[in-house]
Formats: sequence, structure tokens, C-alpha cells
Amino acid sequence: MSCGFLKLSTELHFEVFKYLDRVSSTCLGLTCKTFYPIHKKLHGIVRLDRVVFRPRSASWYVVPLGFLLAQWAGPDLYFDGWGRRFRKLEKGEDEGKGEQDSEGEEESDLKPGEVRRSDT
Repeated sequence: MSCGFLKLSTELHFEVFKYLDRVSSTCLGLTCKTFYPIHKKLHGIVRLDRVVFRPRSASWYVVPLGFLLAQWAGPDLYFDGWGRRFRKLEKGEDEGKGEQDSEGEEESDLKPGEVRRSDT
């Protein structure tokens, strides 16, 4: 099955990518081989710790690119927010490894992929 968006001209694809922030552009760029060169030409390589701000009820929260790509990366990898890279899960390890706050306590009130916003 073909997507209508893919049928548009390359010039229109570039126009769409120009409106996206670097994180959103990366996500769209990784959806197919046609889009990644457009993303890379406009936004370059984007670090996994680059964040995008998302609204959540009355407040905003930040989401690093690595968390947005976690499902795309597959079940054998997890995004290590501290090391800012994907790591291979070793046998017996939990996917939540590396998602602790600065005091080392689990942030259980956050949904996967969310990072607590600092008000400082």
C-alpha cells in the first residue's frame, strides 16, 4: 500500500520538514528511505538527548529523542538517558534501567518516555 504523502513532490516534502523541529523531523525522517535524506539535509544529525516540548494538561514536559525512538529501536535495546545512547539489554535486565532521578529514586509517576521538568 502506498502513502499519499509519499506521492507528493520532493519540494513539498522539504516544505513540510522545514516546519518541524529537529526531534520531530528525525522521527519523520526515520519512517522511510525517502524522508531521511531530506531530514538530514535540513537538520543534520540530531543527538539522542535532544528534547522536544510537549503539552500535558496544564503543564509542559520534555521528551528526549531517545525515548521517542525506544519502540522503533526494538525490544533488545533501551535508551540510557544518563549515557545518552541506546544500550543492549543484557539477559535478566529490566528495560527501565537508567531512568532514575538525580537522587537515585524511581520516577514511577511518569509515563514511559517522560522526563520531569525542572522549574529552576
